[in-house]
Amino acid sequence: MIQINDVESRHNTTLVTLCLAALFMVACLDSPPAPTFQITLRLSPTPALIGRTRLIIDVADFGGDPVTGAAVSVEGLPAQSADRSATTSDAVEEGAGRYVVPGFDLDVRGPWTFTVTVSDSGGTSATRAFPISVYGEF
Repeated sequence: MIQINDVESRHNTTLVTLCLAALFMVACLDSPPAPTFQITLRLSPTPALIGRTRLIIDVADFGGDPVTGAAVSVEGLPAQSADRSATTSDAVEEGAGRYVVPGFDLDVRGPWTFTVTVSDSGGTSATRAFPISVYGEF
């Protein structure tokens, strides 16, 4: 004859086993990679106007320290241009953590997407997209 205490004991053992298995599975899940860089993009003039525009990219690590010696590229594409490819430019380092593209040609008004990619000498890279509105007559 099965005692109620035996059933409760087996039930508790099963419950503990399931909880431990769940904890093990959660511990084994891949956690998302930690962000590698803080990337900001500014355009000069502001607001962005049709014509040659200076792109200013500031790059810092997540401690806030400037990232120097990185390769920084910027890709710009107007939203209404399904028939054209993006314009890509490499930025040059201007100072500690500051990279610039001195003359990016904005030739269409409206919404654009700028995608900035940063790669450091250790092989770490990050990409961030920025929506920008371009104003003016053309």
